[in-house]
Amino acid sequence: MIHPSLTPLIPQQEQYAAIPTCPLPRIHATVCCGSICLYMMAYFIFLPALQLSLLEKACKDSRTCDPTKAYPADVSKTGALQYQWILAAIMGVPVLSSMGLTGASDRYGRRRILLFSSLMSTPIFIGMLVVHHWSLNPYIMIPFNAISGIGGGMATLIAVTIASIADVTTEAERGLYVSLVMGSLYLGGTIGPMLGGHVTALLGMGFTFWLCLSLSLLQCLLVVFCFRETAADSSNSLHSKESVTDTDEKTTDTLSLYDLTVGTLIWLFSNSGDQPPLPPNCLSVSNLS
Repeated sequence: MIHPSLTPLIPQQEQYAAIPTCPLPRIHATVCCGSICLYMMAYFIFLPALQLSLLEKACKDSRTCDPTKAYPADVSKTGALQYQWILAAIMGVPVLSSMGLTGASDRYGRRRILLFSSLMSTPIFIGMLVVHHWSLNPYIMIPFNAISGIGGGMATLIAVTIASIADVTTEAERGLYVSLVMGSLYLGGTIGPMLGGHVTALLGMGFTFWLCLSLSLLQCLLVVFCFRETAADSSNSLHSKESVTDTDEKTTDTLSLYDLTVGTLIWLFSNSGDQPPLPPNCLSVSNLS
């Protein structure tokens, strides 16, 4: 028997609004925090490992460098110069692309833009794996980074995530949920370098770059399966009238994995086990006025 929380949503023509006790902001904020944390962990594991890899490559190419001793000045200068150009390619392109993509999320949906930005972050790690595995010129990474920058990078991810939080929260609670998202950003930035240093020391540079790529792909999967559309103008939005008025024609077979997951989580963490959990978009028969 289908649990009541997974039944088709009830149409509510003009009175569709967020319920103050709606658990959706908490669930959505958890997904957003997880996404941001994974993204930042991948990047902050990657950047120190990238710098160390460039220094090792410069030392290997130098005839006077002894890898068991301190790097000479010329090797440090070469590694630093390469790092600056590669980092500029990572950060430079998103300066323009992030503005266009964040604005487009209002029209085309937060989820689509966030997924696009997340997927476009992977070429950075793929490029570093290619350079490291075949000991290529580090400047080959610049085209990979430029391609990745089209996705808007960190700026787009943070902006779209915060915009989605604003979509599903009231003014009274918005600051709390935004602060949680920003806290997860710094949490990922704190865990990343610490974890990356130990992984590099124990398992080597190559494994570190594979770990970065794995975390990036895991973040993409989190967006695919758990991030629900929140933009009001999107046809698949929680606030879209079309999505609400057409739900009476849907069956429980068409509910997404996200609906199933959220319905189950609300049921597990409900304050009262006797009451069935609210549907994923916080509408139920008892909430209709």
